Amino acid sequence: MKFLSKNVGVVGGLGSVGAKLNVVQCVGFVRLVAPLLILRSVGKVCPLMLFRSGQTPLPITVTYPQVIKSAHVLQNGIIAIGTWSEGLFLFSPNFTLLKHYSSTKPSTPEMRITNVWTIVQDTTGAVWLGSLGTGLDVYFPDKDVFLYDILQVHKKGEPNNIIKLFCDSKHRIWVCHEFHGVFVFDSGNFNEYKEICFDTKSHNPQIIHDIHEDEKGQLWFASRSGKIFLLQDFETQTFQEIPLQIKENTVANAIVSDAYGNVWITSNLGVYVYNIETNTTKFFNSKDGLQEGTFNWSSILKDSDGTIYFGGINGLSFVNPAKLKSKTPPKKTIIQSIQIFDKKIQLHEPTNAATYITKPVYLTDTIVLQHFDNVIHIEFAALDFISADAIKYQYKLQGFNKTWFNADENQRIATYTNLSDGTYTFMVRTMNTDGSWQNNQTQLTIIVLPPWWKTWWFKTINIVSILTIIILIYVLKTRSIRKRNVYLQKLVEEKTKELALTNKELFTKKEAVIAQNTLLVQQSENLQTANNELTKTNKTKDKLFSIIAHDLKNPFSGLLGFTKILYADFNKIDDSDKYHYTHLVHESAQSIYSLLEQLLQWSKTQTSNISVAKTHFYLDELMQKLEELFKTDIAHKKISVQKTIVESTVIHADKTMIETALRNILHNSIKFTPELGNIEIKNTVSDTHVEITITDSGVGMPQHIIHNLNNSLEIESTYGTHNEKGSGLGLMICKEFISLNNGTLYIQSAPNKGTTVTITLPIGDKKLVDTSSVKETIIQQYQKNKNSAITIHSDNEHVLLVEDNEAIRENLKKDLSPYFKVSTAQNGVEGLEFAKTHIPDIIVSDIQMPKMNGIDMCNALQKHEATAHIPIILLTAISIETSYIEGLEAGADDYIVKPFNSMYLAARIVNLLKTRARLQKKYELPGSIWELTEKPETHDEELLVRFKELLLQNFSNPEYSVEQLASDAGMSRSKLYRKIKLLLNISPIDYIKQMRLSYAASLIKAGGYRISEIAYMSGFSDPNYFSSCFVKQYGKTPTEYAKI
Repeated sequence: MKFLSKNVGVVGGLGSVGAKLNVVQCVGFVRLVAPLLILRSVGKVCPLMLFRSGQTPLPITVTYPQVIKSAHVLQNGIIAIGTWSEGLFLFSPNFTLLKHYSSTKPSTPEMRITNVWTIVQDTTGAVWLGSLGTGLDVYFPDKDVFLYDILQVHKKGEPNNIIKLFCDSKHRIWVCHEFHGVFVFDSGNFNEYKEICFDTKSHNPQIIHDIHEDEKGQLWFASRSGKIFLLQDFETQTFQEIPLQIKENTVANAIVSDAYGNVWITSNLGVYVYNIETNTTKFFNSKDGLQEGTFNWSSILKDSDGTIYFGGINGLSFVNPAKLKSKTPPKKTIIQSIQIFDKKIQLHEPTNAATYITKPVYLTDTIVLQHFDNVIHIEFAALDFISADAIKYQYKLQGFNKTWFNADENQRIATYTNLSDGTYTFMVRTMNTDGSWQNNQTQLTIIVLPPWWKTWWFKTINIVSILTIIILIYVLKTRSIRKRNVYLQKLVEEKTKELALTNKELFTKKEAVIAQNTLLVQQSENLQTANNELTKTNKTKDKLFSIIAHDLKNPFSGLLGFTKILYADFNKIDDSDKYHYTHLVHESAQSIYSLLEQLLQWSKTQTSNISVAKTHFYLDELMQKLEELFKTDIAHKKISVQKTIVESTVIHADKTMIETALRNILHNSIKFTPELGNIEIKNTVSDTHVEITITDSGVGMPQHIIHNLNNSLEIESTYGTHNEKGSGLGLMICKEFISLNNGTLYIQSAPNKGTTVTITLPIGDKKLVDTSSVKETIIQQYQKNKNSAITIHSDNEHVLLVEDNEAIRENLKKDLSPYFKVSTAQNGVEGLEFAKTHIPDIIVSDIQMPKMNGIDMCNALQKHEATAHIPIILLTAISIETSYIEGLEAGADDYIVKPFNSMYLAARIVNLLKTRARLQKKYELPGSIWELTEKPETHDEELLVRFKELLLQNFSNPEYSVEQLASDAGMSRSKLYRKIKLLLNISPIDYIKQMRLSYAASLIKAGGYRISEIAYMSGFSDPNYFSSCFVKQYGKTPTEYAKI
């Protein structure tokens, strides 16, 4: 099929003025509209061209307007022309200007519309005007008045663009909105309309570029998505989607039917022809005579003689379906040439002994190649010289591959390399005009000879050679055995002589054995010493456990006794006694916990199973914290504490260890200082060390206790001035922790004369102090006020509590319920299923549980996309660093060691949720993520900066996906989803799209690129899709955004 084209500029619209008289406007942008007007404009003069079918256009001159977008012949013969930025013009049939309505110049009546994109007149005589920007207006010629904006479906700030108006045979006005779909009015009814739904499942609006009514009264719709719809029932809004066979990214721009059962659709890629009867689709482009480039919206027209005109950006194309003739099938395909490496095989010219041919290449049916003919090129062609550039080919090498490979006029060579020896059949075929492939393929048999080492004679030689070698080996082996026997006989004689010499050497080695015995005796003594040390260690442990067992009995006895009283006589005891007994129960439990904690710390130091994490921290803050901790005990015994700390003293050590040591020392000073006593705390600073001195006026201690600090066998437990009980482990732990931090501990004391403890530690650097530690948080506020009421500010968030211990679970639920909506689960399996179903705001879980522990539940939650973003706090009684790391690696956000106060847990929950909410609020506006500072304040912002850097390197790749971003960031897809969902409350797909659009916005502001270039640079393969996405995010088109 061949099309004719005329270079009359960019054609945008067509229509008919008379029965056979046509008008073509040839300067500027062209649009096909009714009547047959090809409208375009550049400059102040707008020449139009009148022509009859098949004749040369005749120019006429109209001095108005400059940019014509639409035209329509009214019922009274007046020609209405819509323009860009100049409003509406009314011309007489001979193109004399009658009236001009525009918002940019005074007119009567006043007109608000400036960009008239489409015009149609209904049966009542009202003229409907669709514009880009101001919506749908109506002009009444008989009254010379306007009715404005009768279709208000757009949102505030959104473009109100009407791109197509159509009046069907049933006098209905179809209105196509660029963003909100299609609406229908009845002629003369401007208040009521019906919204059209093409997809009853998704209810997403279809953007319709053109509407056509065929001879049967059927309405056809061409959409921006490339789909074609046929209206089957208007009342039920039933549409049939036509099964077109179209190319990817096709945009249907205009549609018309002919008298032969074909529907013609123009697009951005070419012209499709759909046959209704056969349900087949044909595609035509510039190779068939069409103009290059895209065709314009609604730019199509069928003339009175059946000729169909297509308007596009490069002119006018037209075809008469009645005169079309089917193209004859391509002729037989031949093998045009064969090349081995870069040398063609010629007739009677041997390339080598195997590839000698006696017939021309196109008549040759078999060629023979040597195994070293590694590269073979086969060129083929069809014997059709009229339309050779439109012929499509397929080829394959049977015996090498099973699938056909496509080829066209630009690539008619098949290349094969490194073919194994054997017989192959090369086949090539062409496509018929109906899209099917020919059955009579051209074939060429290719025989590749094996290399010499694979021939039968070479294999025979190999077998004979192997047999010869075996026989030869046997003969040589027999001869070797005989020689070996002779050699062994001589060797026996030599060995006999050597034995005599060996006896002499044995006497010499005897002395060496004596020396070894001496060494063994020494090693035995060393083993005995080690055994003594082991015995000493065992005695230390026995002594330790005897102290622990003794010291545990008292608090446990008190705990059991008081709980027994409360249980047996609860209703008989008055409230004051109940309070006293419960207070004593709490003190007994606290004593047990303190003892167990000291035992765990001591065991770590004894097994070297503790790591030192040194930091730089302020001494005065630490001492202030400890003073707050013992505030009640100090007040109870009325002790005077004098504290003289050099301001801003910084220590370089493990803060937790030093805090434990100073807490034990200060606790001992309070315990062994009587009422009205004194405690003095001071420090001095040198260039390398900080010296801390704690002096009390207590009972002191004898020298043997100080001496026993270096001897773990001598652990002695003593009582305080108020009979406070200790384990004897405190000072030993202090000495171990201070020693691990390169410090020293010196004690000076005597009975009834008080005690002075002096500690030296390495000095720190103020510049390296972690300033985050001095920030006031909700949790620190609780720790300072844990003996008083604290207010928890929450938003009734949903908390899932997973705990197998019923007592702990119910107690925490009771304490947290005033602040949160609390749900519970007994184990990890129940917690996982509840989280998947209800999606709580945060999960608090124990680690050690039946069926599924907390770590496994964390891992399972991370793998489920719906729950991967939920924050998790783990509860455990195991105060071990490896346990922390395992929980954090599984996805936990926080870690709390039992026992703890439930208000402390509530504060941690609020703090974690508020921190996430603040970050999400910070980056909720479009573009705020893009404006992230190069110097992030938090670890989460560092991660967002990393994501931004990776996207900057890949914006131009439209295929860059969530999986690739996760891989480049070194994390799994589920972990990436969780991070982005937690930090920004959006999915990774939306995050990448927002970043692409933010990048595009920065390029628009920078200037220097066209909008289409920016679309491709930011990863959008379709500029129209890019524009629609940009409008959704910024509320403006890219062009409007550039003007801000």
